[in-house]
Amino acid sequence: MTEDMQIVAEDKTASQVELKENQADSESEENSEYKWLGTTAAAQYLGVTTRTLYRFIDEGHVAAYRLGRVIRVKTRDIDDFIEACRIQPGTISHLYPPLSPAEESAEEPAEEVRRQKKSWFERVAN
Repeated sequence: MTEDMQIVAEDKTASQVELKENQADSESEENSEYKWLGTTAAAQYLGVTTRTLYRFIDEGHVAAYRLGRVIRVKTRDIDDFIEACRIQPGTISHLYPPLSPAEESAEEPAEEVRRQKKSWFERVAN
């Protein structure tokens, strides 16, 4: 092997070793370090009151930890809770029952207004 080829091979090997070390470091950081939130911050993150967060914790929906006198929540646990609360399509049709005939006729003019606004926006945009 020529000297130039040997240097390139050594550089490539060194960069592969560095890449593997960086991947191992980032994996260990993900596993060993948690982002902790207090109850007020966790409630704000969820968009609920602290009372509601305490209820979620008490009912076992959100995992929480008492560290001395404070309660802390991992962001990962909150994200898991949010994902578990995801609404599946077709499960909330009971919240919008079919329109009565009177409501259907009242909605027709609104639909016409929407069409007119849309065409106006299209004219303005062009």
